[in-house]
Amino acid sequence: MEHLDKSNKKSIDEKIRGLCEKINEKEGYATTSSCSGRISIVKHKDTKSPNAWVFKSHEKIKVEDLLNLDLPDDLTLLKMESAILHVACETIESAKKLLNLARLCGFKRSGIISIKSNKNVVEILSTENLAVPFSKKKKRLVSKELLQLCVNLANEKLDKTHRKIDKLEKAIEQI
Repeated sequence: MEHLDKSNKKSIDEKIRGLCEKINEKEGYATTSSCSGRISIVKHKDTKSPNAWVFKSHEKIKVEDLLNLDLPDDLTLLKMESAILHVACETIESAKKLLNLARLCGFKRSGIISIKSNKNVVEILSTENLAVPFSKKKKRLVSKELLQLCVNLANEKLDKTHRKIDKLEKAIEQI
């Protein structure tokens, strides 16, 4: 059954789609939200609203992608955020199984974030992240050389979080 996607993007990231499908095929499990990881330029004080993003990509980027952006007056950050997935589990035992599997696959910051009689929510989260001031008052704050270094680091971290998604997708068959 298809559900209305309530995210700002209005669709699932392709990189995490297979993992979500594998989890949703399992009895007693249902994904509730997901992100495959992203590199973005985001307004520092406005991170939850749809207009917070100046730039966003769920794939690797190039420095050139960031050089000609229409920058706001606000302070912005160059961010890389790891994959995150929320899964509703029917029992606490099934939540523990998923949590242990996620941790074995490298999602070290995972945990059970809600316990209810028939809905226990596991948050699957990794450690890859980066946040650097990028612009203020419509001017870039970092040199092109530093920006290249930051983009390289962000791309490496995004690759790492994507590899963990692949590993967990393969391992999910154990549940």
